[in-house]
Amino acid sequence: MKKMKEFRVKFRFDNENSTTFFIKSENKEMLYGNIISHKEWYEHEDNNGVLNVVNMKLVTSISIVEYKPASIRGL
Repeated sequence: MKKMKEFRVKFRFDNENSTTFFIKSENKEMLYGNIISHKEWYEHEDNNGVLNVVNMKLVTSISIVEYKPASIRGL
């Protein structure tokens, strides 16, 4: 089994409204394919067990960036 990476996914609905999820996937391409395959609702459960949903018909753009937490120097 491949190691899962964490990605920051921002769903934009217009110029001022967006929501961001942190989602684990093998790679960016698989995550993108999974997201756009949902024609109505995209569901994601976070690490705290909270179910988040996005109405894909309202999404105007998506950005996906691999998440790398900031490292603390000197530790």
